[in-house]
Amino acid sequence: MLQSSFSMIDQLMVGQLRSTAVSAVEIAGRPTFIYSVVLGAVAAIAGIMISQYLGMNNRKMADRSLSVNLTAAIALALLFTALCVLFPEQIVGLYIKDDPALLAAGQGYLTCILWTYLPMGVSTILAVMIRCSGWAVWPLAAGITAAIVNTGLNYALIFGHFGFPAFGAGILSRYVHDWPDPRIIHWGAKRRFSGCGDPDRQTVGRKRI
Repeated sequence: MLQSSFSMIDQLMVGQLRSTAVSAVEIAGRPTFIYSVVLGAVAAIAGIMISQYLGMNNRKMADRSLSVNLTAAIALALLFTALCVLFPEQIVGLYIKDDPALLAAGQGYLTCILWTYLPMGVSTILAVMIRCSGWAVWPLAAGITAAIVNTGLNYALIFGHFGFPAFGAGILSRYVHDWPDPRIIHWGAKRRFSGCGDPDRQTVGRKRI
């Protein structure tokens, strides 16, 4: 839901610009949509595996499942990032061919947002681990914070308010709404699992084992 709110906020604000900017954001966002669908499948598998092992009080296998799925998410992010770095014109060209201005605008937007794929992948899998452990408040806090920051920076950077230059299509704010997630979730994970090395302090969810 929060991820959808990012797109809605972007579309509402970019919609006040010229039609080329709106179309460029929509076209360049299609690879991101495909990436998010595949990443969602990885996260769903991770949730099933981790919750199963935590339910069995098997911390070792839960951590191993986290490592495997986190590796898969990172590999997926690097693959999509590499494709967008190497072939931005060809990727955008799949959706638009007869408008050079739109092609250039879409390509420029894609080459900026592709750097958010890796933090998005990491934060998604870490959020699954924390939710399965009974601490859903941390991913929720990260998402709400990112939505607020994204909205504020969109307003400032798209239209040039508060002394910021007007960048137009809100490119810079895309970095910010993805980058806070891993940092906030990592902070929550560190607090939550700081006692994992001590058998007397190990927990699953909110219960001691």
